[in-house]
Amino acid sequence: MKKFFLILGAGLFLAGKMQAQVPLQDSLLRMVKFKAYQIVEKRDTTRFYVYQTSPRPRHMLLFLDGSVPKPLFNYEYEKGQLKVYTWNHGEQHWLPEDYLYVLIARPGYAGVLSNAQIDSLNRHMPAVYLEKNSLDYRVRTADAVINYCRKKLLKDEGKTIVFGHSEGFNVVSRLLTVNKKITHGGLWCGSAMPDYYDFMIMKRRELYEGKVSDTLAARQLDTMLNNYREIFKDPGYAKPGSIYTNKRWISYARGPIEDLKQVAIPLYQIIATQDSNAPYESAFIVPLEFIRLGKTNLTLRTLIGGDHSLNTTSTEGKKVSHWKECFLDFISWSEYLIRHK
Repeated sequence: MKKFFLILGAGLFLAGKMQAQVPLQDSLLRMVKFKAYQIVEKRDTTRFYVYQTSPRPRHMLLFLDGSVPKPLFNYEYEKGQLKVYTWNHGEQHWLPEDYLYVLIARPGYAGVLSNAQIDSLNRHMPAVYLEKNSLDYRVRTADAVINYCRKKLLKDEGKTIVFGHSEGFNVVSRLLTVNKKITHGGLWCGSAMPDYYDFMIMKRRELYEGKVSDTLAARQLDTMLNNYREIFKDPGYAKPGSIYTNKRWISYARGPIEDLKQVAIPLYQIIATQDSNAPYESAFIVPLEFIRLGKTNLTLRTLIGGDHSLNTTSTEGKKVSHWKECFLDFISWSEYLIRHK
């Protein structure tokens, strides 16, 4: 049995069976066909999860999601039925059998969690998450996971695809300069410039839409610049109740375009025209810079009317998801490039 739920813009895929007591983590993961792995280092352990249907797959795909900390899996009992959910859009079900599909847990959010555990995390964010959350940390762990999978889980030198959505766009951009085994990169609904640049664009939009006066808009931008200045004055500060520390803001202060200009492998970028998180005024800097530099390794897709989660709104006012069609086009694009290189 499989159902679809929409939570925080992601799909939850369900499997169920009768169970009297809380099962072990491995058995919960088997219900959604994932397997847990870990890379143990001196001061850290990276936990990641792999979905595979072939005994020895040739290719791998790593998905790097956005900035909101959340678990990858959860479970609950409903009328005596044990149900396990995967917090993604279900890409693992749309891949050919010779692929690995890989997800990396955020610090403090690993495992298959109960609803009570998730509620607790929502009330009290794990200190380990705040301590480690940064661009450098996400890039380092993704690099380690790719190297592990290629060495121990893949059959041969097949494709290594990474794609990132939202903040994952920034992570992929930097990761591509670090891991030279990646063959294809996906840049979904992200910006070429730092976060605060996007915030300023969105504030100016309010002026153009008549929501604020020019005087107020200018004052708001001055406030943003002062806030940004204060962040750099105190890199170790963590604002109570915020999911972002100053260390996190500073780590993302360099625009992804500076990394992307160094990348030679094929890139696939999606821009959604109604994206309120990653404005197209910033996203289109990527193709503009590539044209200026004579780079030909970028494929651009534009979703007209799409929001940050690649949804459009029908004439009846209903949300229509385009995530699957965009993902399938992305995979077809990578397959075509392999056949015609």
